[in-house]
Amino acid sequence: MTSTPSESRQEAPSGLSQQKARELPQTGQLNWPVPVLAAAGITLLLIGLALRLHGGGKDNERNGRNE
Repeated sequence: MTSTPSESRQEAPSGLSQQKARELPQTGQLNWPVPVLAAAGITLLLIGLALRLHGGGKDNERNGRNE
């Protein structure tokens, strides 16, 4: 069964205009932590990769690796 355009339209709650019904609710979510946490994650991945490639210090001695 297909719906007609009038059936698929959502009705605005009483007391609200059509414009207000289409707006996204304001949640107060911050956007600035996203790039900060992404940069921190990339930095930690690069540090881990560098430690793994260039010998990780004590970890190599415990595992019997002498590179």
